[in-house]
Parts: sequence; structure tokens; C-alpha cells
Amino acid sequence: MAHAAGHHAARLPWTLQHSAMPTGSGGRDIGIAEVERLLPRFERARWGGGLAIAYPEERDGVFRISHVPDQAQGQRSMFIDPGNGRILRDIGWRDYSPGARAIEWGVMTHLGRQYGLANQLINLGFCLAIIGFTVAGIVAWWHRRPVGSWGAPPRFPGDRLPLALVVTGLALAALFPLVGASLAAIAATAVVAAAGRALRLASGARLRH
Repeated sequence: MAHAAGHHAARLPWTLQHSAMPTGSGGRDIGIAEVERLLPRFERARWGGGLAIAYPEERDGVFRISHVPDQAQGQRSMFIDPGNGRILRDIGWRDYSPGARAIEWGVMTHLGRQYGLANQLINLGFCLAIIGFTVAGIVAWWHRRPVGSWGAPPRFPGDRLPLALVVTGLALAALFPLVGASLAAIAATAVVAAAGRALRLASGARLRH
């Protein structure tokens, strides 16, 4: 278990980091010993470590017990008024909305913590796949580029992306939002470039006639 002096130092679930925090009564009648008596309420035997206590930092600050284990279902955060020991908020997986549950599950899966070693190996596989696609793309471009030019390879009628590549790209976009945003930006750039080439060809054809 970790003790943190700052209000924001102890870990909080990602969704709670972006929500309003409760405030205390301004008193200081409750110490850490009283707060630690609440620790048995957290199911550490079931979910494992990841428990931290944050001390109040400001006059109306509160004690915060935060349990962020590897599995998102074990998350729980408790806010205690240091003036009277009252529990101001007690938020766990059962209280999350479907959207919050999806976000927390996604965060832990993305970090490779939700499913342990298997999760980490799958994430490693995705990372290696991204590296492989990048290298393969550079090699393919080098072999298909116009001779003596650094331009884009010519397109031929009937050119299509392999279905396996499309499915893999969609899976990566779903698991890694930044990858999805990058792919969307690349696709948009390609569409705009293709439209520009089509307009230039049409304009050239009209001028010739």
C-alpha cells in the first residue's frame, strides 16, 4: 500500500480523474489511523495490489483511498472528510456507467494489465505488427516507386487493399485510438490527393480539346 501527500498523487481510475472531487468540512479531527480502519472494505485478497492513500492538501481537501488493481472490475475509490470521518463518496465498478466501464476496461487492456501475461503478449504482437507493416510499406514503396523518383507508386485498375489488411487496420484502430486517427488522416489525405489528380487530368483534357 502506498501513501501519497498530494491530493492528485495517488492513482485514480481514468474516468474519475476527469470528474469533480468532493470537498471536506475544513476540519482536521481525523488522522491516518482512522482512515486505515476502512482498508478492510477493499477486496485486496481478490483483486490484488494497487491501493494508495492520498492525504488532504488544501483546507477543504479530503482523504482519498484509491484501489486500482490490474483488473478494472476491482477498482474502488473512497473519499473521507478529515473533519468528521464521514465517507463522502464510495465509488466502485458497480457504480460505473456502461461507458465508464468500457473506458476503464479499455485502459487496463491497453496497458496490458487486464489479462496478465497473455494481454501483454497480445499487445506486443500488435506493436510488432505495426513495425512490420511500416517496414513492409517502405519496402513495397521502394520497389514500386517510379524509376528515378521519390514519388508515390502508380495505381493500376483493379488495385484493392487485401481484406486481411483492412480487418487488421480496423482492429488496430479499435484497440489503439491514436492509430485509428492516424489511419483516418492517411485515408483522408489519399482521397484528397486522388481528387486533386482527377481534377488536374480533367482540366488537362479540356485544355487539349
